[in-house]
Amino acid sequence: MENGSIQTDTTQNEGTGIKVKYNHKEMVLSPEDAANYAQKGMKLDSLKPVLDGISYLASARQMTGEETVRALVEEYEARKRQDYIEKYSDEGLADFFMERDRSEAAGSYEEADARAKKAQKQSLEERLAMEYEELRESFEEIKSFDDIPDEVLLSAKEEKLINAYLLYRHRQEQKKKRYEKLNMENRKKALGNISSGREAEDNVLTAFIKGLKGEI
Repeated sequence: MENGSIQTDTTQNEGTGIKVKYNHKEMVLSPEDAANYAQKGMKLDSLKPVLDGISYLASARQMTGEETVRALVEEYEARKRQDYIEKYSDEGLADFFMERDRSEAAGSYEEADARAKKAQKQSLEERLAMEYEELRESFEEIKSFDDIPDEVLLSAKEEKLINAYLLYRHRQEQKKKRYEKLNMENRKKALGNISSGREAEDNVLTAFIKGLKGEI
């Protein structure tokens, strides 16, 4: 028997429990408790490859398991944030997406594993249909699927629909600001040309009057 393992005796104790040995000690568990312990053991078995990997990295880095996981998370988030900055050229937008990622990733290992497997099996149409509901609830201008710009749907093939729409809105705002700035500059130039024209007309009139008076 390995240390820390549970050995069971198939004989029930007085018909009400199951006799087991744990760390060289005997105890009697009810059928319900025995089932719970068995389920926990199965979960640990499924996590063994993950835990073995963490142990390997911790040893290689000369860190504890907790320190290793924390370092891996920090490294991942730093790369992810830099990817967002390079993609969107906006640190504020990158931070917004990082917060969304952290919120969506919250939960147990089992939940995260289930989400990853489900995402792999989902078709593009199924994913967009599910993400559309989140988009519609978040933005009142989206009343139907037809309200989503084609540019957004094209980008959504590579990223979440709501992220693609946020990027689209950000780009539209940037275009609007550039247009307003250009329009303002053109108006200033036009006013400057008008002022120059009036000044030239005044100079011609002044010279004409001086000529009549014999001053020039």
